[in-house]
Amino acid sequence: MSELQLTKEKFLELQIDELLLNIEEKTYLNYSHVFLEYYKDTKNEIFHLLYKICTIQMDINSNNKVTYDNNILYRIDNISEIEFNFLDEILESISDSLLKSRVADFLYIKKKNHKYAETAIDSFSKIKLENNYNSILIWSRIVDILLYIKCKDENLINKLYDIVFNEINNNDFNINNEEYFRHLFSIIVKYPLKDKDYNVVLSKIDNIFNGIKNITEPDYTFIIYEYLSIIDFILKDDIKKYDYYNDIAQYYINAKEDGIKRNINLDKAIRIFYKIPLDYRINIISDEELQKLFIEQKYSNVEQISNMFTDELKIKINIDDVEDEFENYIKSFNYEPIKSLQCFFDFIHFDYYNINPKCLEPQIIDFIATKTIYDKDKLRHVSNPDYKDNEEEFKLFKKRKYYYYHISSFSFFFDYRKRVLEFNCNIDYRLIYNICLYSGIIKDGRISIFAHALFLCFKGDYVAGLSILVPQIEDWIRYLLNICGVNTRNKDRYGKFEKELSLDEILKVKKDDIIKIFGEGLYFELNTLLSNEDYCLNLRNNLCHGLININDFYSQNYVYLWALIFKIILYFYIQNNKLNS
Repeated sequence: MSELQLTKEKFLELQIDELLLNIEEKTYLNYSHVFLEYYKDTKNEIFHLLYKICTIQMDINSNNKVTYDNNILYRIDNISEIEFNFLDEILESISDSLLKSRVADFLYIKKKNHKYAETAIDSFSKIKLENNYNSILIWSRIVDILLYIKCKDENLINKLYDIVFNEINNNDFNINNEEYFRHLFSIIVKYPLKDKDYNVVLSKIDNIFNGIKNITEPDYTFIIYEYLSIIDFILKDDIKKYDYYNDIAQYYINAKEDGIKRNINLDKAIRIFYKIPLDYRINIISDEELQKLFIEQKYSNVEQISNMFTDELKIKINIDDVEDEFENYIKSFNYEPIKSLQCFFDFIHFDYYNINPKCLEPQIIDFIATKTIYDKDKLRHVSNPDYKDNEEEFKLFKKRKYYYYHISSFSFFFDYRKRVLEFNCNIDYRLIYNICLYSGIIKDGRISIFAHALFLCFKGDYVAGLSILVPQIEDWIRYLLNICGVNTRNKDRYGKFEKELSLDEILKVKKDDIIKIFGEGLYFELNTLLSNEDYCLNLRNNLCHGLININDFYSQNYVYLWALIFKIILYFYIQNNKLNS
């Protein structure tokens, strides 16, 4: 970048504030589009720098903190010292609040000087708090900065607090706008919430609950789940919170759902009841009634559940000849995030049931080669199975070879498609969190873990993401089996205590149950990727036992595993969304 063009004088000549006046919807994304067009026309490096800083997205992470999610193309730490000095020089010359807040915030992140933080807070607070996600992100960021600098200005804190609280107090929240309430609540608790305002917040929850709890269609089970933690925060040790627990549990029981959603709803209801102390619970539900729920949850709708899994997890999108036209394809539906993710993951579909029979026939190389399996902790030399001695084992061996070719072909265009997806679609942490939440197939308390892991991998940090995700897979599979009535425990060797089966044991001992519920195709994929059997990749054990290096995290096998898990979760999110639309 030319230093000569990065001067305050050159910036003032451009009259940036006037250029931004005509933008109808003032968002950083829209600003970035304007700056990019001006850069294309003028080749002025100032426009390019402004485009870069407006392209970097804000996201709320699993800790309810706003971060700047550094996308593939542009990162805060890639902004040069010369560029930061230029931003410092022009800061006070910017009158547009949105742009000024972004520049000041980046300067604060870079230089840790409180004057930039104060400028960022002042500029951010001039942006109206309203029911849209960009506004929520901005106001959440204000509180984060206040906390980071340990602001002692009570007048400022109270002023900003009152703006957020008045938005809660002055809105008549119902089922149609309750998400806005949850966003506002996530901001106000950071201050924290003042004692005198607890009852106001509780009244808003009551209004929302009254609109939900007597409705079984459409399904609001995922929404009502979000209020458990809010109720816990508001009422703390007050026994009144158990009445809310009961309302939520009863809603799960009464929801008109079938298949896996019915089983998961019953599982949640049972868990909620057991959160209520016994001396209070007996007034709500008897042990006999609880036992009936256990029995129903264990034995209901296994056939319907298996039908959902055995639909090959294939999103029905026509993607013929899209290899070089992925961008045009997702452009055809205006880069809508969910549809774009559907298309992206549809490329990894493995059609187990239609493998070309010729691929399973013996070839000369099969009889002369010995497969060396590098299991990280040891080298195992495994001879290829003999077609004549064991035809079934030989065909399984050939299927796995074919599967490895499939993974390789998936990886060929993967990075290209992922860059296109990230650059054009607004796929942030909140979206991925909602996908995990509304999929209905992730255990309570693990949703944020999965969302965080999937998001990190999507943004290219496979070391952190896979380190979180892969250890969760075992318990996740166990959970899905448990809610379908499959016992994953065995007595210990002394026959005294029950212990959970390991993942390898589950894949072997519970094979028939897994195939019945998940389908043969998905079982084959999970077993080949995770098991320690011959010619399987043993990905979970290798990672969890510290047997892989930095390059392995970015290998096609581990990236494929992430994509497959994400695809399964997305599939159920889509199915549930169809049911609720």
